[in-house]
Amino acid sequence: TFSTRRWAKDRTVISTARADYRSDLASSLVVNFHDILNNVRINKEAVEKNEVFSQPPFY
Repeated sequence: TFSTRRWAKDRTVISTARADYRSDLASSLVVNFHDILNNVRINKEAVEKNEVFSQPPFY
């Protein structure tokens, strides 16, 4: 019947929107995680560089 088809179509639209949301969320998490790892790497390099320059000169 018409109401059953309409209900099925509404469910398809909702599940498609939910899948799109999950896909966007997953992509966002991957990008954020990549940014965090990149910042950690940059900070680690900066700390290591400071440790080299902050040591007393070797005679």
